[in-house]
Amino acid sequence: MRATPIKQSAINNHHLALPNTIISSNNINGNDYREDEYEEEDDNPPGESWHALDLSNMGLRHLSGSIMHYTHLTALYLSHNALSDLPATLFTHLPSIVFLDLSYNLFTHLPVQIGELQWLEELVLYNNKLVNLPWTIGRLARLKNLILGENPLMWPPVQIVQV
Repeated sequence: MRATPIKQSAINNHHLALPNTIISSNNINGNDYREDEYEEEDDNPPGESWHALDLSNMGLRHLSGSIMHYTHLTALYLSHNALSDLPATLFTHLPSIVFLDLSYNLFTHLPVQIGELQWLEELVLYNNKLVNLPWTIGRLARLKNLILGENPLMWPPVQIVQV
């Protein structure tokens, strides 16, 4: 298997900082990743010994579809970027996510496919522009923490989500 290039080589406590293949061509570095460059010669996901991916504070406006190759992820940090939408397939291709931090972005809505994250326990949506949440949030049976502060939520009513 060809090794995935690592932009920041910090791999501490099973936590990977930033593979170049994840960065969209509309990012701060201007990298132009072609998905056909991804070659996998066996069934093991690249870097399967790490389970968290931190793309926080990268100035990202879009995520590349190549993030879907990291199906083994259990934690994804996307906070403090300029993201306004996520690919709906993100939630179906990363089924093992337990922790998802989308705080400090520009989201006005979330795809209904977020309800596919069967293992999700913590969802951080703090400080976005969310007006409503998809009804599929109710499917997240393992969800223990839903952090919604600093959003202009209209549905569900704030009184319901504060309980």
